[in-house]
Amino acid sequence: MLPISNAMKEKKILSDVVIRNTAGRRPLSDVIQKSDHRQQTPIKKRDVVKPAHKQKEVDYVVKESTIHRENSTAGDFDKTKSLVKKTAWVSIPIGIILVVYLVISILFSGAELKITPKSEQLEISASLNAKKGDSKTSFIFETVSLSEEGSKLVASTGTKDVSEKATGRVVIYNAYSTATQKLIKDTRLETTDGKIYRIVSSVVVPGLKIVTGETIPGSVEVSVFADKPGEQYNIGLADFTITGFKGDPRYSKFYARSKGEIKGGYVGSVQVASPDAVNATRNELRTAIKDSLLRQISSQIPESFVLFKEASEIIFETKDDLKNESGVIVKEKGTYTGILLPKNLLSKEILKKANYLMKDVDATTLKNTENLVFMFDGANDSLLKATSISFTLKGTATVEALVDIEKLKKDIAGKQRSDFNKLLADYKGIKTATLSMNPFWARYIPTNEEKITIIQGN
Repeated sequence: MLPISNAMKEKKILSDVVIRNTAGRRPLSDVIQKSDHRQQTPIKKRDVVKPAHKQKEVDYVVKESTIHRENSTAGDFDKTKSLVKKTAWVSIPIGIILVVYLVISILFSGAELKITPKSEQLEISASLNAKKGDSKTSFIFETVSLSEEGSKLVASTGTKDVSEKATGRVVIYNAYSTATQKLIKDTRLETTDGKIYRIVSSVVVPGLKIVTGETIPGSVEVSVFADKPGEQYNIGLADFTITGFKGDPRYSKFYARSKGEIKGGYVGSVQVASPDAVNATRNELRTAIKDSLLRQISSQIPESFVLFKEASEIIFETKDDLKNESGVIVKEKGTYTGILLPKNLLSKEILKKANYLMKDVDATTLKNTENLVFMFDGANDSLLKATSISFTLKGTATVEALVDIEKLKKDIAGKQRSDFNKLLADYKGIKTATLSMNPFWARYIPTNEEKITIIQGN
């Protein structure tokens, strides 16, 4: 067998190999097939050259024009595998990016539209009338009321003997007839256990009414005081008859009931304080109550209403001072009442009075009405009991175009971003508009109106 060069050994190539086919030896095909049981190496075109001289042992010289490497198929597989890996390293990140893009586009899509309506300044001087909660009129008002009490101890400056009568409030009823009944000052009222109290001032008790077959007694509220001083006249809720009607048919049909405790009766020695100190403490309490009521009421005004400072009042009630071993406890009660005007109705009334129209705009509203000066026309009784009011408003306010936000959302939903300016052409009341999209690359405004936010600015 001929020697094989080192280079050929490194490349594992069979070349110029002479195989002797002697007796008892295996066929050439077996040698080739079993030379590598893992992978058959294809042998291309073979040229058989006969030797020049015949011998018993015939030599065959086998030449291959091309011989594949034993591991050529494995090498190709490795290359393919490597290429797949490289492709995967590139395609997987791209796929992730696409998925993230889709998730952001679907889940986090949204649009924010900031608009500034057209506006103008208007000088106002309007006299208006409103009725309390009357749905038959175009302009109504409501009242808001809030009460608070306060107390503070004033140090004693000494003692004195007192003889005080209990006082309180009662309601007198007329279930006798539809006619009114006058009761003079000091009319006596008697409890079931015989205690006598008198009314502080004369009153007229209204007659009864019959509503849908039901008799509703007329009634009036009045202050009373005990006929005699002393703690025994301090009582809770009680019923009374009118002593002067005994032996008269009216006796069983006129009656009274206390609204709360009747108290303050006392005979004995009590602590007293300096009158100046009591008055100063009373004023201090009223100031604190007023400040507290104003803070509370400002946080309770509904957004759709306006309450003018001049359209409110605070009425103070001096409660019975309490005495103890340390001094006098001064007590005060304050009740706040204010007039609430609906902003939309107020705006319509003022613009109607001014005969104002904004060019190219169908609907407008009045802003900053709370900055106007409010003045009652004439004297007004207690605001809490008022059923109608007349007043004048003066000052400068801003007239602003009304924009139908819900309609605007419907008009732009699902439209191309590039068509946005064209879509706003029909909205004459919009001065400026800025559209922001999320994600920023989105070309279409979301079709879901809930994902569209419209913010109105000034």
